[in-house]
Amino acid sequence: MNSQRNKTILVIGLVVVLAGVLIFQFAHKPARSPAAASKKTQATGQVTTGESVKVAQLRETDVDIRAMQASIKEVDFDYDRERQARDPLTPLVGALARRTDDQAVPDETVPPAILGEVLSKTVSGIVWDARRPVAVVDNEVVYPGYQYPDGTSVAAIEPGKVVFKVGDSLIQVELEEL
Repeated sequence: MNSQRNKTILVIGLVVVLAGVLIFQFAHKPARSPAAASKKTQATGQVTTGESVKVAQLRETDVDIRAMQASIKEVDFDYDRERQARDPLTPLVGALARRTDDQAVPDETVPPAILGEVLSKTVSGIVWDARRPVAVVDNEVVYPGYQYPDGTSVAAIEPGKVVFKVGDSLIQVELEEL
């Protein structure tokens, strides 16, 4: 019973405070005298005595809307024709510069079957992190040091490519952009 009484007293106190704030806000609004408004407008010379200061400020910033409408030019744009495929993980602003290194030339000691198999791998996604990057290669999540059954390993994962190690050769496979 005592807690109910305390809650009631608290609610009544909050209502009284709210009513006081509202009365203070409405009762103490600063009134602008027409004399002060006319002094300001007489200095600019743009409004008559009866107009408010806000109207004076609006008139100072009037813009010729018809001139603005006439300056708008329509451009034919076919989005489907102009759209370029991009990687959804690359940022739109401040994108990383693309690397232009060519793929490393593999040794002749690597069997052509394994070399072709590595070059045919599809890198479809890279989640870049300086400490623990991962990539999606042929629908499989790989990380640096990952070993394939044929002896190929992932040597490194960079923001735009995965570097595979086959024997003593390093083979770079770029991220495939859809």
